[in-house]
Amino acid sequence: MIPGDPWQKALEEALEASATCAVFLGLGEIRPWQDAELRIALDRAVNNRALRVIPVLLPGSSQPGDENLPALLRQLTWVDWRAGLEDEDALRRLIAGIRGVAPEALEPVKPAVSESVWNVPHRRNQYFTDRLVLVTLIDRDPEAETISIHRMVQEAVRESLDDSLECSVAVRVIGALVRSHPGYEIEKWPLCERLEPHWLAIVAVIDQLVLASEATGLLLNQVGYYIDDRGRYREAAPLYERSLQIREQMLGAEHPDVAQSLNNLAMLHKAQGEYAKAAPLYERSLQIREKVLGAEHPTVVTVVENYLSVLRELGRNQEADELEARSGAMPKANQTTDS
Repeated sequence: MIPGDPWQKALEEALEASATCAVFLGLGEIRPWQDAELRIALDRAVNNRALRVIPVLLPGSSQPGDENLPALLRQLTWVDWRAGLEDEDALRRLIAGIRGVAPEALEPVKPAVSESVWNVPHRRNQYFTDRLVLVTLIDRDPEAETISIHRMVQEAVRESLDDSLECSVAVRVIGALVRSHPGYEIEKWPLCERLEPHWLAIVAVIDQLVLASEATGLLLNQVGYYIDDRGRYREAAPLYERSLQIREQMLGAEHPDVAQSLNNLAMLHKAQGEYAKAAPLYERSLQIREKVLGAEHPTVVTVVENYLSVLRELGRNQEADELEARSGAMPKANQTTDS
């Protein structure tokens, strides 16, 4: 799904295109939206025999005949996983239901995981990955070298994390995304497009999980730069602004990285003709960079050229003349943002 799109419509379309709908029943009660989704699935199963609805009883779930369950659901053949998720026979029955064949027609799945495997984290993770692939909850694409994880699995994993662990995982994800950034050249855009959903997903929880750090400031600047480069200025602006806030908080108001964020935000406003917003940002960026890098540094020259053009657009010609006189010996530079 595209962030911002109504998920209810997407759910209806997904049910229309599906051959199987598995209903996982656990400890919690069925919520109103879940009940509505379930009834849509049951209605389609009644009117279209091509759709199979499979009740899956998880540990702690109600008995199959529980009056709280919809009558149509109670009449269906269920998969009983109440004995534990390591129950291989239940897994085989679920796979059979998804494929539309009798369980007896399938080859037995591998024996239950041994304690030696269970106690080794990476082998345990591989065990579950293999099982999830079998029931299409995880889809591997060898050509694209990607793994797609079903939304149900994503939400289940999130729900299982306490706040401390969720923050720890998010910090590691931010570090990995910063290190794996492919660059901004046009030929790298297809790879950036594949990474963008992951960038935006972690950006969405930065404030919620209080993840302010140098790496977070850098990631926000990287994502903002790419989106800015694609001409999506309204989306890029809050990313640059949050990057600036975090960098000022973590590094101090006169750090070179702060100047970078100031310059990028100024360039974004300039590109939209918002010269009054761009001018003070250029001024601050120039002050920091002159102090840190010296007046003749190429980066300083670039900021001067950009700032001059903004002052001219605003009709502040006297200020522009003074700045130009002070920097008259500097070589010309291209107007550019800082990546």
